[in-house]
Amino acid sequence: MNPRDDVTEEFFRWEIATACAGAVLGINPFDQPNVQESKDNTNRLLDVVRREGRLPEPAPSLRDGALVVFPTDTVYGIAANPGRPGATDRLFAAKGRPRELELPVLAPDLASARTVADLDERAERLAARFWPGPLTIVAPRAAASGGWDLGGDPSTIGVRVP
Repeated sequence: MNPRDDVTEEFFRWEIATACAGAVLGINPFDQPNVQESKDNTNRLLDVVRREGRLPEPAPSLRDGALVVFPTDTVYGIAANPGRPGATDRLFAAKGRPRELELPVLAPDLASARTVADLDERAERLAARFWPGPLTIVAPRAAASGGWDLGGDPSTIGVRVP
């Protein structure tokens, strides 16, 4: 890695963190003209903390089977936790995606990708060269993803590290 790539990666991490924090707080942190609205929402949350001693219950998340929107390296994506019953059904419906088109799985790193896909030597070389990045590798499913309903061919999985 070079320092320029390191800065780019760190910026991307902060953008994701900012988007997630905004979703939890119920604000749009990227809508700069609404700074006052963001301050007002924050003050309302602080009032709840002062009154109740804790933050309100968070919005549904991937762990709960909810759909979430997030930025990737190429587009904004809609994600679901394939390990939660019904989550991918909701994703197919929300995207209007035919079930024959298998849903890709995004992984945070190569080690995590290996837990859901059996990557052979060629796939490992491609991953080392092009990840993180816009390359989706289709490989046989590993045991951890064998029961996931991703549509398409139940023996394969498309995995990517954005």
